[in-house]
Amino acid sequence: MLLGWAVGTYAGTAMAIAAELKPAYPLAFGGYTFPGYTAFYTLILNLVVAVVLDAGVQCDGPRKVTRPSRRIIKAEGSHFRS
Repeated sequence: MLLGWAVGTYAGTAMAIAAELKPAYPLAFGGYTFPGYTAFYTLILNLVVAVVLDAGVQCDGPRKVTRPSRRIIKAEGSHFRS
């Protein structure tokens, strides 16, 4: 999610500078131009990056479940009990 935020922030800043700090940005895609709100394009980009990267991380397989250690640390000192 942090990378999605960073990509969105960078793209939003670049769009705002290209549009001379106006809220509307003409997005050219596939030979068509879509005028729209810069923040909306940034939000969509942020969500797409976050969802794609999250799906990529989840495809690593199931996570290994670990059990807590059987050792108990006594409050008085650093003595261990097994």
